[in-house]
Amino acid sequence: MNPFILLVAFFFFTVGCGGDGSSGSPTPGTDTGVLTDLGAEMQPVDGLTEIRVSMAGIKPLLPGTPKNFVATGIFDDGTERDLTNDVQWTTSNPDVASFDDDPRPAFAEIKSDGKVSVIASLGGIEGALNTCTYPADFSPYLRSIRTQGSGECPCDLPAPIPYVYWENAHYPGGEVKPLRFGELHCDESVSIMIFVVGTTWCGACTSYAQRIAESAAEIEAAGGRIIFIELEDDNHAPCTSEIANRHLSRYIGDVGIRVGDADTQPGGGGYMATSGVVRAYPTVVIVRRSDMRIIADDSTGARDLDLVAVANNPDQDWTAPAPPMVENRCDGPDEDSEPNNSSMQAAPLGFGTMRGGICDGYADFFQINETGSWRLNLDFAHDVGDLDVAVWDTSVDGPLRDQSGEVVGGFSQDDGEVVEHSGPALIRISGFQGGSASYTLTLSSRP
Repeated sequence: MNPFILLVAFFFFTVGCGGDGSSGSPTPGTDTGVLTDLGAEMQPVDGLTEIRVSMAGIKPLLPGTPKNFVATGIFDDGTERDLTNDVQWTTSNPDVASFDDDPRPAFAEIKSDGKVSVIASLGGIEGALNTCTYPADFSPYLRSIRTQGSGECPCDLPAPIPYVYWENAHYPGGEVKPLRFGELHCDESVSIMIFVVGTTWCGACTSYAQRIAESAAEIEAAGGRIIFIELEDDNHAPCTSEIANRHLSRYIGDVGIRVGDADTQPGGGGYMATSGVVRAYPTVVIVRRSDMRIIADDSTGARDLDLVAVANNPDQDWTAPAPPMVENRCDGPDEDSEPNNSSMQAAPLGFGTMRGGICDGYADFFQINETGSWRLNLDFAHDVGDLDVAVWDTSVDGPLRDQSGEVVGGFSQDDGEVVEHSGPALIRISGFQGGSASYTLTLSSRP
């Protein structure tokens, strides 16, 4: 017989029998496929230029739960094709995720916590998804920090937040794409996520968003990601991401990620509105990316924190932070009633005018005992320091909120703030994120 024919026959026999007389079928549990058996994963595929790997479904990697993946081929003519069942699947860390232990194509067994690259190979082209597991002890509920313990801080942090997501989040530059907590958790360039929860009809929410926008570049450079979540639109209906983006873009421009609670998933929307963490408008929630735990919220004074400092030091205890180091920008001494830096030390305030100042990291507290309706004017130079004034609710150790949930106080970017209220009240004056300035305080009656 022709030696060439013998050689060809020997080749097909060894391929078909696995070289040892056995059949060429894949070993059960090994996700190889016909292309892998023939070694075709290294043979060029006409026009294939790129392979993109993504996770199927909405769930992140959870230890103990299998996860399937999708491979999409990108071709030189611009077309895309599903190659999920054609590629060879491997991982960079089989101790975290492995395709060898699940007989289904493209399914990996998630074995333990950690980082992993999921790799799809075909025709000499390789694509990878760099990801990680989500904290296994996450909670399906979102709760404020102080409810976890005795009400005193430092507080026990709640369990990791659930893997909430939006398919239509609006990013800077006009890009609309998904925002998933599972993906944020795996992004090591992020140190904290700052969630600013409000409504389009809430004036204090818009003011706070404008002030955050002023320092957004510095916050993001430190590793912070700012996510604005609008719960209601102007008609008090659940707010969509499109409406949230339109509203916020008008006031803060192209800053932060913008979503609406009507589009919050899973659950068909409205998750944030029914969570126990939204206490007033706006509500600020700060999440540490490394373990997805809430490290500060309105119950612990998150609105007043220096967000750049938090982003730079996410492992610090921010539930009971020390007063910030501020530059004294007062043009005179503090008020004569010092020390009045706590609600227990509140100084009496009657009708008339007085001078004072936020000259260090402490707030000033005043007690108004008038029984009628009154107006409080806080006058200062905003370009010297940004000051806030609020009617203070000692039961929650935070600003008082009205029937609609909006905080009662002045939080604008103007030279001065005004508060109108009735009856006895505790007043708190503070510097926004380390602001310092002298002020004039005028209390007057109103009809």
